[in-house]
Amino acid sequence: MRNLADQCRSCIYLGMYCAWVIYLGKHVVHKKTRRCLTAIGCLMVFWFFVRTVKFHIFHDPLGEHICWYLYYIPMILIPILGLAAAMFLGEKEEEKTVRKVIILLTVAAILIVSVLTNDLHQLVFRFSKQPPFSDKDYSYGIVFMVIQGWILICLTGMEIILIRKSRIPGKKQFWLPVIPGILLLGWNIGNILRLPFIKIIAGDMTAVCCLLMAAIFQGCILCGLIQTNNRYFELFQTSGGLDAEITDHSF
Repeated sequence: MRNLADQCRSCIYLGMYCAWVIYLGKHVVHKKTRRCLTAIGCLMVFWFFVRTVKFHIFHDPLGEHICWYLYYIPMILIPILGLAAAMFLGEKEEEKTVRKVIILLTVAAILIVSVLTNDLHQLVFRFSKQPPFSDKDYSYGIVFMVIQGWILICLTGMEIILIRKSRIPGKKQFWLPVIPGILLLGWNIGNILRLPFIKIIAGDMTAVCCLLMAAIFQGCILCGLIQTNNRYFELFQTSGGLDAEITDHSF
């Protein structure tokens, strides 16, 4: 019954993020920002798929070990794609932005390769026992701290860029994406320090990270930092007799 309940929970999460990807594809106005956010949603689906495979299909240490390393592909790419989405938003010189994004993705690729080849150098995770290594007994290396710092810089830079580019008068609701960002930072610090209550109330890394990261981006949408087309119906109503509608996928 416990395995069945956990599989149902995974299916709910997968369905929720698939629906979020569809929502982003239909409602985010800016084309390149929409692509970045859609890719983020797809990475969250991939992350939950790998988590499900790790706990319900692979029961040998090597398979679980590989899935654990695969977690870090979405974990590293999601903040960078979020930063790229903010950089593309309203950018006039897109060629320079594309070059900057390529540099960011190159750094991400180096960090991902470092994680996937960790068994050769153990600069990300260090193990005291012999292979096959397990995620139940390890310590952190210098590259792990670099990855955490990189994620923090990308998420902070994303929110700063969005706030600077915002055209909303007053700018009173910017706390919406900030709160889940602070919660994610607090959870990450508690997880690194291996605080017992973190394991009890929020021990599922995939669920916590995906939920809080999705909350950051959805908060940006709700407070208008990322523009969507979901209030056009109200615009047409208040305009009084304006006979217009959205006709294509470019809105």
